[in-house]
Formats: sequence, C-alpha cells, structure tokens
Amino acid sequence: MGKYISRAGKYVLKMVVLLAIVFALMALTGMLNRSLNDVFNSLFNSLPGLILIGALIVFALLYPKMSFMKGGVRGDMTANREDIVNAFASANYVLASENGGRMVFRARTFGGKLLAQWDDAVVVTQEGRFIEMEGLKKVVSRVELRLNAYINKE
Repeated sequence: MGKYISRAGKYVLKMVVLLAIVFALMALTGMLNRSLNDVFNSLFNSLPGLILIGALIVFALLYPKMSFMKGGVRGDMTANREDIVNAFASANYVLASENGGRMVFRARTFGGKLLAQWDDAVVVTQEGRFIEMEGLKKVVSRVELRLNAYINKE
C-alpha cells in the first residue's frame, strides 16, 4: 500500500508541476488576459477549477493500478539468465542488483529514470516454473514478449 500511495503522490506532483509550467508559459507569451494570481485563485474558487483538481486526484489514484503490472514467462531464472539480461537490455534497462534469486533492473538513461519518476525498477523472481517480473507496465510487457521469444527459440 505504501508503494501505491507513493506512486500516486508522484503522479500528482508531476501533474501539478506540468500545470504550473503551462500556466507560466501562457503568462510569459501573453496568452492569459489576467495575472497568474487570478488564474490560481479561480482554479481553487470555481466549479471548473475544482473539477480539474478532482480529476487530477482521480487520475492519480488510478495511475498506479493502470501503469504497473506483474507478468510472467515460463522458464528458469538460472538457466535463462543471459536471455533475461538481453531482453532487458533491448528495453534500455540494465541489471542493477542480483541476490537471493532476485534480479532488479533499472533504466539505463537519465531520461528513462526521469520519465518513470525514479520508479523505474523492475524486479524479476522465480515463482514455480515461471520467471515473474513486476514493474512499469510498458517495460514488463515489452520484456515479457521478447523474453518469451528468446526462451522459445531454443
């Protein structure tokens, strides 16, 4: 639950910063016909502004559920270690740590980490006959498809 709240909070922060940047750019380019203070006042004191804030909170609460997943591929972590590393490398992820049957991959680039709000870790474990991955949905689904292809070509 702590991860869920943290991810939702990061999303709210990201959207607030984005909204502030948009308002600031609009003010700098003369697209606003009133001051930034008036804009932020009307944001918190009008129905459309409150709806925007409510929508932001709803999306923030849904974001962790929609953007993170667990996926699995039939295989063995030890026997398919090289395939796992190669599949993550193709998604611009590198092995950050490995211990006790647990591998953690992180984004290779600063931009990848920034876009994932530093929540870029994908954890790989062995669950029975499956290699299980947990992390960002777009990364896990890409790696899952590629890893499945690597393992099944043998």
